[in-house]
Amino acid sequence: MRDSPSTRTFHFDQGMMTLPGGFRDRSQIVVDWPLADGRTLGLALQHGRLDPNVNLESHVESTTRDYPAKLLGYRPVEETHPNPLEGEATVVRRAFRWKNKAWAWYAHQVFFAIDQTLFILTASGPSSHRARIDAIVQEALAGFRLREE
Repeated sequence: MRDSPSTRTFHFDQGMMTLPGGFRDRSQIVVDWPLADGRTLGLALQHGRLDPNVNLESHVESTTRDYPAKLLGYRPVEETHPNPLEGEATVVRRAFRWKNKAWAWYAHQVFFAIDQTLFILTASGPSSHRARIDAIVQEALAGFRLREE
């Protein structure tokens, strides 16, 4: 079925569906890797539209501004990974630790926009697995491609 002013085709891995128009696509993809102790390392990809009146850095600042208040024991972590999307997209990263019950957690977020589509890639898990979390982010970025219609 073709898109019309009142409908829009929504694509996902297993297929597609036609939906009434006017919705915002705020879909997420979440995958995880089980650890021996029952916890997991998680990776989430979110996407949406970047407001054309807001630059990427301002968007990241407004999105992450409340992290210290919301996350117990929040502590930013310096990270210096190269940008595998160099020339394709500006990348803004945030890496940080926080406490969740009895565990210290680590997250590595990457924000980037391609043609006004905003992508947020977040990997997280126990802070003792920081190197593996960072490697997951780097591999995901290096393998990132837009699907050709």
